[in-house]
Amino acid sequence: MKFLMLSIFMGIQALGFGQASEVYQVSSTATMNGQVVELDGVYINSNNDSIQFSKVKYYLSRIELQHDRDVLFTENQSYHLIDFEKPETQNWELHIPENRQSVQISFQLGIDSLTNVSGAMGGDLDPTLGMYWTWQSGYINVKLEGKINNQEFSYHLGGYSGDQNAVQRVLSAEIGARISIELELSALFSSEIYDSVMSPGIQAVSMSKIIVESIRIHE
Repeated sequence: MKFLMLSIFMGIQALGFGQASEVYQVSSTATMNGQVVELDGVYINSNNDSIQFSKVKYYLSRIELQHDRDVLFTENQSYHLIDFEKPETQNWELHIPENRQSVQISFQLGIDSLTNVSGAMGGDLDPTLGMYWTWQSGYINVKLEGKINNQEFSYHLGGYSGDQNAVQRVLSAEIGARISIELELSALFSSEIYDSVMSPGIQAVSMSKIIVESIRIHE
């Protein structure tokens, strides 16, 4: 009987069911000059402009954990729509095989070209969530709306083809088991300010790069 039980246990381990795992807690928010952004809050940029956000939504996707550029873990169905109207979307867990090595997190701000050409899907990619243009233009990677000095602005940043590819990849330094992904938006609102960016193009790519260059990852 002991031999039989040992054989069953070893068989379960071989299938992966008995494998030890770790839980990584991931959260994401946005800030203006280090101040956490809240909808309808008022923030002042370096040009002394008054900025209010009525909508903050963005995609984080293709999340991986790496060690020295070697991929240790890839999240399944890795599409997270962060919506500040739904605070529960700003926190989630990664359940990974037990790992004793130092790790980095890698992810995309936006939706990759392969997913875009596959057409609109369900879950966080459901077009009814307001982050999908058309099959030609694809998904909106980042949606920011509000007022600058009481004048309305709308930034819908996306595009996946050629020089209009706005998706951006991020690789962090070493991280712990609690990961905070912070989009610092002050640089975006201290450069050239537009009333509206609503389609793929050079402006959307440039603004997406500004956001990614200001991302901070910490515990």
